Amino acid sequence: MTNWNHGGNIYEISNILQCKPEEIIDLSASINPLGPPEGLRELICESFEKIRHYPDIRNKGLIEAISTFYNLPEDYIVVGNGSTEILYWIPYALALERAAIVVPTFSEYIRALENKGVILRTLVTSWENGFQPTVYQLEALIQSGSPEAVFLTNPGSPSGVPLSSEVREFVGENLGKSNIIWVIDEVFIDFCEEYSLLQLVKSSKNIAIIRSLTKFYALPGLRLGYLIAHPLLTKRLKSFIPPWSVNVLAQEAGVYCLSQKSFIEKTIRFFKEERDRIFGILKNNSSLDFLPSVANYILLRFEDNFPLTAYEVQNKLLSENKILIRNCDNFKGLSDRFIRVAIASQEVNNLWTEALNNLSLKLA
Repeated sequence: MTNWNHGGNIYEISNILQCKPEEIIDLSASINPLGPPEGLRELICESFEKIRHYPDIRNKGLIEAISTFYNLPEDYIVVGNGSTEILYWIPYALALERAAIVVPTFSEYIRALENKGVILRTLVTSWENGFQPTVYQLEALIQSGSPEAVFLTNPGSPSGVPLSSEVREFVGENLGKSNIIWVIDEVFIDFCEEYSLLQLVKSSKNIAIIRSLTKFYALPGLRLGYLIAHPLLTKRLKSFIPPWSVNVLAQEAGVYCLSQKSFIEKTIRFFKEERDRIFGILKNNSSLDFLPSVANYILLRFEDNFPLTAYEVQNKLLSENKILIRNCDNFKGLSDRFIRVAIASQEVNNLWTEALNNLSLKLA
């Protein structure tokens, strides 16, 4: 079976398995199982007639909603057709020639930088540090590579581990010492807002925060992301993003979702409880180890004595249980011993943890 570069390929997989897409339990893409928020379906249906017109080219309502949500001026915000569109334009908006990126991370960062012809240095991190950098590593990277921008992911993707307090402090201190632009991917930070670096945007021109509305609110099919930074940076980025990039239904959905405070509280409460429950189950499986994620997914590593690769485990769970997990062997810095699994409903989480435990027992 094909080894896919991204999660969520349920249409291609359903063709291979000769089944309906909805028959696949997709745990390869990390989407909130509680969402979209109640009432959004009705809102989108009521907004159907708006597709006869172009969306607001300035995304005024959506930007106002984001501005209110974070108590930031509107000119600090740029929205796009998913966070991926934004990251592809960042190298051009910053006119980057040299950059550094911490891996493993979302593969499209490397692709976006290479497309621009940026000279790229990578910092490969370790399991022991939750695949996040140390201050010492960042200092060495900056000194040796002289990057114009450094790309970090918080929490890590696919690790789910946040940047340490030491690294967060280092970034804040470095903002006043150099002209390096720190680009922080926080597309999963809604699940763990206490680790965010967003407050640094108010005091520095050298940091940009990328966020997404599709993960937390379960809107990947609508494509909706945004960047928060000083107006000097957002103005440059806006000049590259195509007009009408965000469709009218996505605009309506974004405004609505940001107003759903009870949904936000319910989601955070659910994931805190469910993560702890899953950690307790996984601790009993001697064939694997996992990182203490604060996001809505978990990175697992198979022990050396486990006889199957991540690719083989992926195919086995798919063929026997129609459970799709993320094989992580194409992440730079990982290998065929790693898989990532999205946290879903309690019922589904019981299914995949039981399937992994049964597989481990069968092969012991």
